[in-house]
Amino acid sequence: MRQRLLISQLVTLCALWVAQSLGIYLYARMENNAFFADSHFLGGMWTAFFFAWAFTIIGRKLPLAGFLASALAFGIAWELYEVVLHLVSPDSLSYAVDTVADLIFDALGGYCAALLARKFSV
Repeated sequence: MRQRLLISQLVTLCALWVAQSLGIYLYARMENNAFFADSHFLGGMWTAFFFAWAFTIIGRKLPLAGFLASALAFGIAWELYEVVLHLVSPDSLSYAVDTVADLIFDALGGYCAALLARKFSV
């Protein structure tokens, strides 16, 4: 089970790298950065897989709420990182909508990871 979670993390991180690279290359200068929703979805998946793997080390199984909480916590940390490094402007009109959408995609990624982990007994 631990090995499957590591493989799931690797596959998800590779897909995340591709999505992020394409997003930066194609859409970094655009006002609407909705393309990065894929990155948030995959980031939520990776985070949930990571915490599920960490829980197997201590001999426990991560509950569904744990998948969602880990993905959301990492998403919130990422949004704070963007503000601290001035990657986004909290004064922007689209900031709130963008942040909420990013957090929703983080949570959806965590939920998808939970479904995959349960379906494939990962």
